[in-house]
Amino acid sequence: MSISSLSLSTFARSSILRIQGQIKDSTQEGLTGRHADVGLTLGRLTGTAISYRADETTIDRTLASNKLVSGRLKLVTGTLDAVSKTAVAFQSQLITGTATATGTPTVVASAKQNMQQLIGSVNNNTGGQYYFSGTQTDVKPMEDGSAAVTTAFNAFLAAASATTGTAVTRANVTEAQMGAYLSETGYPASDGKSYKFSDSFSTTPVSPATVSTWDQNWSNASDEIGEARISKTETITTTVSANDKAFRDMAAGYAMITALGVESMGDGARATVMKAAQAKLVAGNDGITRINADVGTRLARIEAADTTLTKQKDIVQAAYMRLEGVDETEALLLVKDLQTQLDKTYAITGRMQSLSILNYL
Repeated sequence: MSISSLSLSTFARSSILRIQGQIKDSTQEGLTGRHADVGLTLGRLTGTAISYRADETTIDRTLASNKLVSGRLKLVTGTLDAVSKTAVAFQSQLITGTATATGTPTVVASAKQNMQQLIGSVNNNTGGQYYFSGTQTDVKPMEDGSAAVTTAFNAFLAAASATTGTAVTRANVTEAQMGAYLSETGYPASDGKSYKFSDSFSTTPVSPATVSTWDQNWSNASDEIGEARISKTETITTTVSANDKAFRDMAAGYAMITALGVESMGDGARATVMKAAQAKLVAGNDGITRINADVGTRLARIEAADTTLTKQKDIVQAAYMRLEGVDETEALLLVKDLQTQLDKTYAITGRMQSLSILNYL
């Protein structure tokens, strides 16, 4: 082979490799809409493109986090709606079902069922993450502390017996005694202590101690509420605490009926308990409505933040695509042209390889 034909053959091979590389790059650009080698193409502007993409990644992470938070808060809203609906229905039953001792067992049975529904609702979770535990989302927030309420009531009856000098039982406890016990001031006993029902639902220590409190018998939740960032400048609370007064009032209302033995009381004492229970349930339901409204506000803030983030993402994408982007249609047309060139180069190379001086002898 002469030097001239060797040079032509080498040039043809290098052309084939070059065109194949161009086809590969153009095909990638046609599929991705980006330069095949962004760094080589952009040079000093590569850092700017990387910065834009980092901004997009941050926005995507925030949007994904917002979706999780929004889903959790929507479940909270559904739970609160169910608890509220049950309480409202039960209040009407309280009015009609406790005029006589014979109707009371049915009301007590309903109250027990509603108490379990309340506890089960507060203990709702997804994947072991509880919505009503405050910051302690891995801890089941609520237990049934009714037994402790019964124990506290028995202590009150004993103190009333010592104070009056006569045995005070569920059957003969007076309307006045029950009214004092269920009041915020409590029943003043001869031992110098004030016995009151609400102490069992207090989140602060009782002094002098007559009963164990809410966090000792009912709640494992944290008072602190979890937070999440929904944008660069905004954070919202993402959980609810079972220690909120709304849940304590709701539990107290049901416990008055389930844990004090109203079936055994006289008409006056029983009516006093039922009236107090209804007041607690009303207060609890008002609190549930307040929490639900707050959760609704949080959801609206997330929606507004997502709208802003989506607009920011569009701006960032447009910015880096101005630097990195290529016309996909043009790139794919270039692939066709390059393929034609490659085919011609193969054909020329094949003819050159078939040349032989023997063909001319």
